Amino acid sequence: DPNNPNEGHPSTDYTGYPTGVLCLHATVTFTDAEIPICGDHSYKIVRKWKIVDHCRPGSQPRVQNQLITIMDTKGPVIACPTGVDTISSKQHNCGGDWVAKAPRITDSCGLTTWKVEFLLPGSTDSYVSESGIIKVKIIGANVVIENLPNGLNDIKYIVTDECGNFSVCYAKVRVIDKIRPTPVCDRNSIIAIG
Repeated sequence: DPNNPNEGHPSTDYTGYPTGVLCLHATVTFTDAEIPICGDHSYKIVRKWKIVDHCRPGSQPRVQNQLITIMDTKGPVIACPTGVDTISSKQHNCGGDWVAKAPRITDSCGLTTWKVEFLLPGSTDSYVSESGIIKVKIIGANVVIENLPNGLNDIKYIVTDECGNFSVCYAKVRVIDKIRPTPVCDRNSIIAIG
């Protein structure tokens, strides 16, 4: 619908119309050519205006191009998993491996990607994807943070659309040591008394 600025090519009510000195018998037409930029809803339109002034017989039609940009500038609407996800630490290690749950993406114009980062231990605002033995990895179809330390960990989700717009949300993961200790005995000890 050319009269609906939210659908198809925008109406001249929103993009403008040629003005100037024209007689009452002028013909003004335009054609649009669309050039994709990114995603499903970002593109440029080259609007080619053709103006014929019938009051001046023999005059050449005037042709002017107008460049109109329609751009998605909003990040996707997302929601992180709620609550605190609790996992157990690994055997012989004080950290746990957490498999990230996908965020809910409720409004996206095109394809999106997502990743996770963890709050650097001892920091209040520095989220990273690797620090020492703590690493974010892709294992098969899963996003895994390996060796999250025992305790409460802050996780940041970043969802990015095809146009580079992004949104963030946060989740928490608690790592608890649920592994029983393994006793190790020395069978060949000789102890002298006296």
